[in-house]
Amino acid sequence: MAKCPKCDRTFSTVNYGEVDIKILGEKRYNGVVLACPHCDVALNVVFDPVALAHESKDRDNKRKPPQ
Repeated sequence: MAKCPKCDRTFSTVNYGEVDIKILGEKRYNGVVLACPHCDVALNVVFDPVALAHESKDRDNKRKPPQ
């Protein structure tokens, strides 16, 4: 079991939320925040892998020459 560094309670699930991640105040990416289910402190913030995959695929499709 994981243990929250703020409230010291153990948990086996986390709260999930969506956030914007800004790089150097300009480019925005979709992000995911994982939080303690008891005190709601943010435990981790990461890039949303599904959104990144879609963005990468869209970018690759724009670069491909027409067939």
